[in-house]
Amino acid sequence: MSGKAYAKERHLSVVSDGLAALRSPGAMQRTVHQPMAASPLARRLGLLTLYLSWGSTYPVMRVALRTMPPLLLLSGRCAVAGVILLVVARLRGAMMPTLRQWGTAAVIGGTVLGLGHGLTTWGIQHVEAGVAALLVSMVSVWLAVLSWGLLGERPTSRTAAGLLVGFVGLAFVATASSSGGGRSGLLAVAALVASPLAWALGSILSRRVELPTDPIMSTAAQLLACAPMLFTVSVVAGEPGRAQAFSGASLAAFLYLAVCGYVAGFAVYTWMLQVESITIVGTYAYVNPLVAVALGAVFLGESLSWAVVIGGVVILAGVALVVMNRAEETARIETDQVPAAPVVNQRST
Repeated sequence: MSGKAYAKERHLSVVSDGLAALRSPGAMQRTVHQPMAASPLARRLGLLTLYLSWGSTYPVMRVALRTMPPLLLLSGRCAVAGVILLVVARLRGAMMPTLRQWGTAAVIGGTVLGLGHGLTTWGIQHVEAGVAALLVSMVSVWLAVLSWGLLGERPTSRTAAGLLVGFVGLAFVATASSSGGGRSGLLAVAALVASPLAWALGSILSRRVELPTDPIMSTAAQLLACAPMLFTVSVVAGEPGRAQAFSGASLAAFLYLAVCGYVAGFAVYTWMLQVESITIVGTYAYVNPLVAVALGAVFLGESLSWAVVIGGVVILAGVALVVMNRAEETARIETDQVPAAPVVNQRST
């Protein structure tokens, strides 16, 4: 897999919180990832911002959902972030999507955002933010499974070990979280288990379709295409009629999710890919859940059982094995493509 293709995958899964989508749509040519110059302090601050902006979305969603219905919340979040990113992309000179690209953006956005984020937003109403973050962190594991089953990309021994470890941890967390929660708790855990599977499926599908080559425009198109679909489902489900007056805290949380979770998070992510190695940037996959657990405990008073804590550690160990292995594969591909001649730093000319 090329470095550009790997970055594409990472973008689609995170749009998500996340994006995420974790893939920068466009051409699939192999490219050499040579980080741009940036001070160590700037890179550390960028990584910290990425951890906080995406890791904090889970407890912030809990705050927003106190007075806002889940699908109505998500449709508004997609609309606001999509408009902002569309304006930014146009100011950067990106072309508007073609009719065909809008159609494929609706398919990918509907899978990643509609199903992936929709299931997460609904499920997090009934479970702690930390539990939701741990279950959703399985996206890298699901992506490896689907790449193996649908594309024939056989996992290495380390990736296979990561898959096994990840699913053992998933069983721990899912069992401990659903017990005693009644029907709503069981359904919420099922939704949060299925959510990263939808994200991974969207990542696989995006390899086969045409999307805008500019990553910001592609993300904007997916957000804007998905927003009316989510709003339609929300209306059919009767959410607007049941909605109460939105509290100030919920409105503030909504704006934070749209601007910090989607817009700022994506901007920092794309910048980090230019100035830092993919191995380092990819650490968000197993740091974000830790941030969500910590913020949920401090600000929402959430507590996790020892079974969930142990299962969460096992999940993150499995995710780390999968992510680090894919990053090493990407680095090896990129190293093989670096020309023998030395690369001159333009700042020295």
